[in-house]
Amino acid sequence: MSFLLSAKKEIDDLIEDLRITENQNYNRRMKLTYLILNLLAVVNQSVKTFSKEYANEYFDFDDLKMKLSSVQTKMLE
Repeated sequence: MSFLLSAKKEIDDLIEDLRITENQNYNRRMKLTYLILNLLAVVNQSVKTFSKEYANEYFDFDDLKMKLSSVQTKMLE
C-alpha cells in the first residue's frame, strides 16, 4: 500500500523538521505536532483496518516510537 510508505516518509520528515526547529518557534512546533498527530491517527486507522502485521511491512513501529521519544519535549498539545 503506497499510502503507508508515503505516510512513513512524511512522518519521518516531520519528526526531523521538529527536531531541528528552535524551541522558541512555538507556532512552527505547534504546526508540526498537529501534522504528525494527524498522520499518526490515519496510520492507526490503517492498522485497525488492515492489521498490524500488514502495516509492519511498511512501518518499523519500534523505530517510530524511538523517533517520537526523541522529540517528545518539543511536541505541543
